[in-house]
This record gives sequence, C-alpha cells and structure tokens, in this order.
Amino acid sequence: MQGGPERLDPERPGSSSSEKAIVIDLRRAAPSIYLRPHAQHAMLMCRHNYDSAASMNLFEFVVGIIR
Repeated sequence: MQGGPERLDPERPGSSSSEKAIVIDLRRAAPSIYLRPHAQHAMLMCRHNYDSAASMNLFEFVVGIIR
C-alpha cells in the first residue's frame, strides 16, 4: 500500500504522513515490550478524513498484491 509521497514526522518516530493518509510503523513507534497482536505486520494506515462509509475502503492505496 502507498498513501502518496510521504514525509516523516520528526516529533513522532515511526510515523509518516501524505496528503491522503498516515502510515505508522509500530516497530519504531511503540517499544517491543508491548504486545501488538492486532497488528500482525506492524504497519498501520488510515486516511486523514473519513467523510462517508465508502471512504473507509483503502483500495485506492493498493499498488501491488503478492500471491
């Protein structure tokens, strides 16, 4: 997934932001002493704005699928 050209946030390690989305790398953002069972691959992505139920779909950010 790719949210567009991203810029790192020096105030928040592991966090980067683009025009449409925020990407958080939990491997850098949260110490490893915390359990993260809900984030299997340690990467989270969300939109800046959710203005409708259809905007909850992140399909437009998919750039490749590995099978």
